[in-house]
Amino acid sequence: MLRHLFDHRYAELFAGVGVSLDELLTKAKLPPDLFRRKTISLTKEEYYRLMAALGTLMPDDQAVVRMATWNDMHTFSPPMFAAYCSNNAIACLERLARYKRLAGPMVFRSSVEDREFHIELAAIDEHTPLPDFLVEMESAFLISLIRNATQRHICPLRMTMTHTVRNQSLLDYLGCPVLQGERNMIILSMSDAERRFVSENEDMWNLFEPELKRRLQQLESEDSVSTRVSSVLMELLPGGKCRIEDVASKLCLSKRTMQRKLSGEGTTYQKQLNHTRKLLAINYVKDATLRNDDIAFLLGYQDTNAFLRAFNSWTGQTVGAYRRGR
Repeated sequence: MLRHLFDHRYAELFAGVGVSLDELLTKAKLPPDLFRRKTISLTKEEYYRLMAALGTLMPDDQAVVRMATWNDMHTFSPPMFAAYCSNNAIACLERLARYKRLAGPMVFRSSVEDREFHIELAAIDEHTPLPDFLVEMESAFLISLIRNATQRHICPLRMTMTHTVRNQSLLDYLGCPVLQGERNMIILSMSDAERRFVSENEDMWNLFEPELKRRLQQLESEDSVSTRVSSVLMELLPGGKCRIEDVASKLCLSKRTMQRKLSGEGTTYQKQLNHTRKLLAINYVKDATLRNDDIAFLLGYQDTNAFLRAFNSWTGQTVGAYRRGR
């Protein structure tokens, strides 16, 4: 399953505004040692649960503004720092749109309409809406970044969010009307969007860009539907589940959409199922304590003979011969 890196410094940030990290992890149903791990990575669902839980634990209305204006907030992740090194907000958003997924499961989309610069905050898929608090926090972060980079108190012309914003401190900080709408949008004047960043640093950008491209290519490779299907099957098969409907549901896709995407990658669900079963089978037969019946069950077969025939077709050997060969 696709995972997103989560910077350790966010734990310091959360604690700094008065949030109990133990309570946060408990409420988000995440491991209690998460922030003590060498590398923190979260699935989309875990990331959204963490942000939703964080929103309920804010000690006061000022907390989200304190987070957005935290010292060196723009250096928390390579994509944010690369955006901070841009020459204006337009280039900044273009870089964030390209690399935001390296920092979390959301995307930025930007466009120019009637001499206005439009920025949309959206989830990485259409099936899962962004948590309300994540939208508020990311919007405040983005405005803070633009203000720091320009050294001007820039306010959007207007904003829309898919929920009603009741945090008056946040509204005061944003300094513009925030209406409820169908999309999460920030609208800047073109003059503000084109205002030069005093933080512009092409040398730093040239240093960061190759690594960001490498990370994005790795993420996109891991994000192929065929890879995600295999990952889900690894999780479901030991429980006896291998129906295409089960996998599609786990990926938040319709059966038809998943089949279409797999076809576009030159494969089918049955091919992915067979490939995953083969990988697992070869691993399982290495364990001499597992009987053929056990392995068949762990691979989602109702009939042990069906597993034995499949194993022979994969390896050209019976299970017994394969084990003796090892």
